[in-house]
Amino acid sequence: MKKYFILILLIGALITKAQDKKAQNDTLKKDTVTKTKLLKEVIINNRKKMIERKIDRTIVNVSGFISTAGTDALDLLGRLPGLRVNDDGNVNLMGKGATIYVDGKPTYLSGSDLAAYLKSLPTDLLDKIELLPNPPAKYDAAGSGGVINIITKKNKQPGYNASLSSNVGTGVYRKANGSLNMNYRVGKLNLFANAGAGSPKDFENASSLRHFLNPDGTPMTTLDQESEIVYTRSYGNIKLGADYYLNKKNTIGFIANATRNSVTERGENRNRIFNAAHQLDSSICSANDANNKFRNQLMNLNMVHQFDSLGTELSMDLDYGQYHTQIDQVFSNHTFTPQGELLNKERIHGMLPRQINIYSAKTDLAIPLKSKIKLNMGLKISKVSTDNKANYFTGEVRAEQVDYNRSNQFYYKETISAAYLEGFKEIGRFGIKAGLRAEHTQSNGHQLGNAMVADSSFHRSYLNAFPTLFISFKPDTTNTNHFFFQLWQTNWAPGI
Repeated sequence: MKKYFILILLIGALITKAQDKKAQNDTLKKDTVTKTKLLKEVIINNRKKMIERKIDRTIVNVSGFISTAGTDALDLLGRLPGLRVNDDGNVNLMGKGATIYVDGKPTYLSGSDLAAYLKSLPTDLLDKIELLPNPPAKYDAAGSGGVINIITKKNKQPGYNASLSSNVGTGVYRKANGSLNMNYRVGKLNLFANAGAGSPKDFENASSLRHFLNPDGTPMTTLDQESEIVYTRSYGNIKLGADYYLNKKNTIGFIANATRNSVTERGENRNRIFNAAHQLDSSICSANDANNKFRNQLMNLNMVHQFDSLGTELSMDLDYGQYHTQIDQVFSNHTFTPQGELLNKERIHGMLPRQINIYSAKTDLAIPLKSKIKLNMGLKISKVSTDNKANYFTGEVRAEQVDYNRSNQFYYKETISAAYLEGFKEIGRFGIKAGLRAEHTQSNGHQLGNAMVADSSFHRSYLNAFPTLFISFKPDTTNTNHFFFQLWQTNWAPGI
C-alpha cells in the first residue's frame, strides 16, 4: 500500500507539474497575443511635406501652409515660388504663361474670367497644387507654357464626416468667407460635397509719372496719372459627387460643379498733361463703373476598371461644361483746361456677354510591366464653341447710339483629337520619363460684320506632335538632393 501511495504521489506531482507548465505556456501565448494586439494599436503620424518634388512636377500641399486661412486660390498662387499672378488673370510659371487645370481638367478660361473663377475657390477646399513648367505628354499641348493643376479635397472615409470653416477679417475694407466639406460613405456608395461662399471687398491704387522726349532728348510732354478702383465681390460655389463601387475592380462616379461670381467695380482715373516747360496743358478725369457676373456649370461621368493588383488600370471620363460671363460697363471721360473749364466729354457703354460650351471624352490606360517600366497611354477628343459679343454705345443714357467701330460678334469652334504614350523607369539612381503626344486640330472662326466692318471667317486644320523627356538623378541614398533635366518641345512636327 505504501508503495502504491508513493507512486500515486509521484504521478500527481508529475501531473501538477505538467499542468503548471501548460498554464505557463498558455499565459505566454496570451501575452504574445496581447502584445500583438497592442502592436496593432500603434499609430505613426507623418505630416505631409509642404513641397514635394517629382520627376516632372512640383507638388504643393495646401495644408502645409499656415497662412492660407481666409484666402482664395488666386491669392495662394501668388504666394507660390516661381509664380506671378495679377488680378487681370495673367499667370506666369517660371517666366512663361500657364494653363490652369482643376482636378485634371482645363478651365478654358483666361483674363478676368479666370481671375473671377480662382477668387471663388477658397483655399479651405483645396488639397494640393501641381506645378508643371514643362507638362508631360498626358496634358493638352495648349499654348507654349506650363500647367498648374489645382486639386480639390475629396473625402472617402467611412461613415459621415464633415468640416466647417469660416473667416472674417478687416483692413481698409471687410472680408468674410466660409466653406463646408463633407462626405457619407456606407457600403458600396460614397457621397461627397463641398461648398464655399464669400463677400470680400478690396481696392487698387496706382500712380505713374511718364516723361516723353523729343528725338534730340529734350523734354516734350509729361503725363501724371493716378487711379483708384474699389471692388465689391460676392461668390458661391458647390460641388456634389458620388462614387459607386460595383465590385473590387469597377467604380463609377458622377460630379457636378456650379459657380456664381459677381463683381462690382468702381474706379476713377486722373490724368494731368504738362508741356515741355512743365506747365499744365490739360487734365482728363475718367470714371469706370462695371458690373461683372460670372457663372459656370460642369458635369463629369467617370469609370475606373482595375485589371489586377499590380496597378493595371483603365479610366474613362465624359465631361460637359458651360461658362457664361456678362459684363456691363460704363466709361466716362471729361477733359478740362488748366483753368478748369470743360473742353470735351465722352461716354461709352459696353455690354459684353460671352458663352463657352465644352464637350470632351477621354480614356487612359496605365500598365506596369515586369521590367519595372510604367506605361501610360490614352485618347481624347474635345469640342469647344465660343460666342463673344461686344456691344458698345456712345452718347448720354437716353440718346445712346450704336458704336459700330467698337461693336462686333465672334464665333469660334475648335475640335482637338489627341493620343499620347509615355513611360517611366528607374535605373539605379536615375529616373527616366519619356513621352509623345500627337494632336489634330480643326478650328473655324467667324467675325460677323456690321454697318462699318465687313464680315470675315477662317478655317484651319493641322497636326502637331510633342515629344517630352524628363531625367532625374539622386546623388545619395538619403533622397535629400535631386537633380532634374527636362526637354519639352512645343511643336516637333510641322502643322499640316
